Amino acid sequence: MRSLRARLTAAVMMPLVALALTFGGITCWMIYRTISIAADRALVGAARTLAEAVEVDARVRGEMLPVAVDLLRSRSAAHPLYSIHEGARLLAGSADLPLPPDYAAAPGSTAPWHEPPRFPSSYREAPFTYARLADHADVGVIQPAYLREASFGGRALRIAAEVRRLDPGGPSILIQAADYLDDRRAFEQTYYMRVAGAGVLILMIALLLFYGAVT
Repeated sequence: MRSLRARLTAAVMMPLVALALTFGGITCWMIYRTISIAADRALVGAARTLAEAVEVDARVRGEMLPVAVDLLRSRSAAHPLYSIHEGARLLAGSADLPLPPDYAAAPGSTAPWHEPPRFPSSYREAPFTYARLADHADVGVIQPAYLREASFGGRALRIAAEVRRLDPGGPSILIQAADYLDDRRAFEQTYYMRVAGAGVLILMIALLLFYGAVT
């Protein structure tokens, strides 16, 4: 009787375990995609916020830039990682944040084209084109905000970068905002552990219920 009961329990639980693993894997993939898209979109938004502060008149820029950094500090990170270069000169942010390999800081140069990200939009949101509002004026933009990966201090980075020129023939302005990828992964892992814990709990409850029913 015990052998039959164990075989019946195993026959039912093995497909249930396979189903739980499949469902858990799909759930973890959806968590990864959702967090990655949301983080990338926030990163592009951070670069755009800084760009809006930079493209104002030079007399106002000194007042607008701290406001933009405070906005990033309140909505993304306590210590936002960013840099703003005018040509080869650092205007604000971290001087150690790596520049794009193809960034051309000389006056009159044009940056190579990178495909900007496109994010899914809900029906209540304005459509985004090239990571910007579709009706936004792109005067002076050489390279719309795009995403790339680099390393900083031995840690992997996800960087949103935009290149623009304020004056015709003047130096290009590079605006960058970055996140540490290991911070993202740590955030994702908290949800992975919750999914795994819920799956184990459900399997244990199913095992006890079926074992009791067979008995």
